[in-house]
Order: sequence, then structure tokens, then C-alpha cells
Amino acid sequence: MISFQNFSFRYEESKDFTLRGIDMTVQTGEFILLTGRSGCGKTTLIRSLNGLIPHFYPGEIQGDLVMDGRSLLEMKPAQLAGQVGTVFQDPRSQFFMTDTTRELAFGCENMGLPREETIDRIAKAAKDLELADYLNRSIFALSSGEKQQIAVGSVTCVLTVALVLAVAEDMFSFSCAT
Repeated sequence: MISFQNFSFRYEESKDFTLRGIDMTVQTGEFILLTGRSGCGKTTLIRSLNGLIPHFYPGEIQGDLVMDGRSLLEMKPAQLAGQVGTVFQDPRSQFFMTDTTRELAFGCENMGLPREETIDRIAKAAKDLELADYLNRSIFALSSGEKQQIAVGSVTCVLTVALVLAVAEDMFSFSCAT
């Protein structure tokens, strides 16, 4: 469970708060969609969840952000590894390897997981996310959608708690009946 408790944040260089008094709880297994106009705070909320705030984006924080009884604001980025993962709008910005299977393994290897566990996690992600056809391929040969799938898979391989997806609105196609 993740809980924003009267959470507010103002970037160091800003006079106004980007987030104000957020009270929200996301239960284990729950999926939520954050949507809104550009500049409304979606990215700031994600940066708060994945530890970029306050460690890489300093500013004034009020309230707390708690995951499973622990304040995320007090955890170091290394402690968050394997807990909270983010897939950015442009997954190319987060790839470190040139082939898909090595990309899926990268996070596990950085966390120092045993080789057998890394192989098991890759196999599970490939099965659960239907990535088998993408294994052992060049990242550069993938379509944008396939790259997004590999990015989700690479984060899924290391995660134990929360996956945060940052998706551009134009990546969805909506049809509205009037």
C-alpha cells in the first residue's frame, strides 16, 4: 500500500507548490490512472514515488509519502531499488543495453541478484508479459511499442512492490460516443 498523507511539494527554484495537500491511498494490487494537462503535477507525483524527489530534485516537502509503513522520503534511492520502478514516456531514455535479454537482466545484476534468480525473473517476466518473441533481439530493431514492452519487462524483473508508468496522453486512442 502507498499513501500520500497531506503531501505537498515545491521545487527549490519555484515560489509555488506543484503539489498541494495530496491525500491518496493506493492499495496493493490496485491500478490507478493519473491524467491532466501539462504542468499539473503528474511527473512530480511520479518523481516523489520513485525517490527522485527529494534526492535529485530538492525542494520543500510537507506531509509524508508512506509505503508499507515506511516513509519513502526517508529512504535512500538504493533502498527503493526493487521496490518502486518507473517506465518513462520515452523508454529509450532508460535503456542501458543494446539487446533485449541483457536489458531485462540489467536491473537484477545491478542489485546483485544471483544469476539463477535473474534468469528466473527474466523467464517469469517474459511469460507474464508475453515477451518471449522479443528476447535476444536488438533494442534498435524494435518498434516503439515493443520498446515500451521491454521497458515494462525490465522494471518488472526487479520489482517487488510498485510499478509506475509515465505515459503520454497521445499514446492512448480514445473513442467517445456522443
